[in-house]
Amino acid sequence: MQLKVEGIECRACVEDYEKVIGETYGILDVSFDFNESIISIQYDASIIDRKHVYITVRKIVRKAAILSES
Repeated sequence: MQLKVEGIECRACVEDYEKVIGETYGILDVSFDFNESIISIQYDASIIDRKHVYITVRKIVRKAAILSES
């Protein structure tokens, strides 16, 4: 899943955000492209659904829009 996000304004915070999202049960991998404001997330759909992945991201950013499901 890729999400376009708003609200992450410092490069130093990106690692913390990746860690917080990555610690969510069912999320397998997280990477953040600061320049493009895109978070890429791999998750196990048998453990966590798309809605809960989105909610997890929304807890730390102002806005998020799903760009792709894969």
